[in-house]
Amino acid sequence: DTERWKIEVGARSCVGGRKNNEDSISWNTFLKITDNIPSSIKLGIVADGVGGHNKGEIASSMLISAFNQAVSESIDGQFNSNTFTEEEHKNILENAYHTANNDIFEKAQNKNYSGMATTAVSVYIWEDANKNNGFLIGNVGDSRGYLINKKEIIQATKDDSEVQKLIDEGEITNEEAKNHPRKNVITQAIGNKKNIIPKIETYNLQNIDYDYILLCSDGISDKMNEKELHKIV
Repeated sequence: DTERWKIEVGARSCVGGRKNNEDSISWNTFLKITDNIPSSIKLGIVADGVGGHNKGEIASSMLISAFNQAVSESIDGQFNSNTFTEEEHKNILENAYHTANNDIFEKAQNKNYSGMATTAVSVYIWEDANKNNGFLIGNVGDSRGYLINKKEIIQATKDDSEVQKLIDEGEITNEEAKNHPRKNVITQAIGNKKNIIPKIETYNLQNIDYDYILLCSDGISDKMNEKELHKIV
């Protein structure tokens, strides 16, 4: 019953005002049968090589490869006869973030790749024949995930940025943050330090009030407000 797993996906990348495109995009489907129950896991990733650093395009490309391989190995490496729990799915995604960070951080120790890093935002959707389903949205850096329906758009991720820290501390408002001189200074990226803390939120597909998920780099969120994004989607 593959019709049950159908999801419409679109992707677009543009170099913008830079000489080269440091973004990478991926969409993958992993199929697994556990205890005679077929299940589908879909993984979408947007990675934005950190601007102004060396080899940002390599960092974002490495993240895509490491991420997909880590998820694939986690899924295939489970020998238990039960379907994955919600917590196990979250652990699989979190492990992918740490695996990618380890690979890129190690590469960045080479002087030819020194300073390279990337942001990432991902959606991980699972569903099986027993109607066990849900999705995760994770991020590191300032690439964002949004949930959208006919009525509204909400930001599902929180930026790892100096401006977000000021918002959290009550120093500035969300409106003031949009034009803050340090709005593009991120506090965490994949590959720029040995340990990262990915933020992952869990949602239930049965109870979700939103029809669309948008993953984007700051090339979108810096240029358009949420009202414009909502109208376009």
